[in-house]
Amino acid sequence: MAAVFISIHFFGLKRLGYEKIPSVNETFDERAYALVGYTFRTRGIPTGWSILDTYDIISFTKNDRGSLGFDGLHITANGQKPTFSNRKIFRYPATYPISTDIEGKGLETNSVVQPYADHSPLAGFIYSLGLTDEEKELSIDNLEPSQYRLPTLYLSFATGILIFALSYVIYKSSIVAVSSLLIYSLAPTYIFSSRLALLENVLVPFSLASMTLLIWNVKHKACGRAGTASLAVSGLFAGFAILAKITGAAVLLAGLSILYIHKVKIRNYFVFMAPALFVAASFYLYVLFLSPELLIGVLFNQVSRDFFGPLNFVSIIPRFSFKDFPLDGYWVWGFASLLLVSINFKKHRELVALTLGSLVVYLFSGALNAAWYAIPFIPFMVIASGYEISKIVRKKDTVSMLLFFLLPFSSSLHWGFMVHREGIERLLVYRGLILLFMGLVLYEHFAGTIFRKHKKYLSLLWYLAIVIIFYQTIQWNVQSMQFLIENWGSGNLLSLRLV
Repeated sequence: MAAVFISIHFFGLKRLGYEKIPSVNETFDERAYALVGYTFRTRGIPTGWSILDTYDIISFTKNDRGSLGFDGLHITANGQKPTFSNRKIFRYPATYPISTDIEGKGLETNSVVQPYADHSPLAGFIYSLGLTDEEKELSIDNLEPSQYRLPTLYLSFATGILIFALSYVIYKSSIVAVSSLLIYSLAPTYIFSSRLALLENVLVPFSLASMTLLIWNVKHKACGRAGTASLAVSGLFAGFAILAKITGAAVLLAGLSILYIHKVKIRNYFVFMAPALFVAASFYLYVLFLSPELLIGVLFNQVSRDFFGPLNFVSIIPRFSFKDFPLDGYWVWGFASLLLVSINFKKHRELVALTLGSLVVYLFSGALNAAWYAIPFIPFMVIASGYEISKIVRKKDTVSMLLFFLLPFSSSLHWGFMVHREGIERLLVYRGLILLFMGLVLYEHFAGTIFRKHKKYLSLLWYLAIVIIFYQTIQWNVQSMQFLIENWGSGNLLSLRLV
């Protein structure tokens, strides 16, 4: 209930300005996925936009170009819209050149392809649920962000609940679970990135659902029907994660690692893997049925895409590199927290296995450094950050307190307070807070010696100060979201403005 209450309470932050922030012109993929999902949902054949040359190469050898047209949503053949039953007249794949304003940079000529086979239509199907059902009113040029981004709000809501559940299953700690959910619900980068109608934001909740069930299974040593059912459903969710995007294979890799760590029976591996592979294979079987040559060509194109280089992962650590995103201490704190928990593998083995699964797939894919490729790491960054909060509360950990002050607290302070103040007031407040944190850090070292007689009362004061700091941080985060949205797109003001 706590997770639902927190998620509902802060849902307004997720919704505030979602239809225009982040910038809708930074990537055409959002609109393209909505088109893919809508055409698949209404016609059974996905139509989309692709930069892969495989479609044109095959289509030019199979189709009479003069018979093809485009009605704004679908490629047509002799005036007929596509259906699964008339697929033979299209001799798939079919392509059609159109001129459209892809990313707000003026008209460009690009290829619409049918069937779209770059990715499964699962994510697009979900995003298309926000679109109007009036087909005659829709075209590739007038799909509204307020419609295709609407499902991201509910996906983010579900992701928050699942982060709460996964963190609790791993650590059996309400402090970690509540802290993780609050961080995910309040940190600007996590909120803004969750609004993007991209494949990763569908992959994430399916991944979390899968791993929550699997870790619950192995930790409780579930057996009988309950054990088999939880593993099988976990595998189904893993399959849907892969179906959302092939990099969802990280879930399968992490799941197998966790099963190995917990030394389960061989049978359990098959119970988990069989439904995952069955669901994941369904899309490839579908494309194989429509056009065997297309499946082979797309797979070859995908594995030979451009390679950014060895600094790919390093490039995502400083910030979420999407247009106008602010410099955000919570983002860096997430990676720092992951590094800290990874040092003690035995205690954090499930979280480390999940992170390594995503990291291996991220590096092995050799993809370019698009900001959204980092989204699958966010749940693990959040949970690791929540664990660091628990170390502050339970252990008064010095390193955790210093990291909290330098990264997330300073970020909330800046965007939620300092930007609204001027002159000496900002300097005095900042120096006062430095002294306060120094006192909190030094307390643990002197409370047992110099202040031994008053340790009980000082401990109460310490916890009171921590509660006030956490509460004020939450308030500043709410104010920071309002400020960032009101000033979005004002260049360096949002990214590098100094206190």
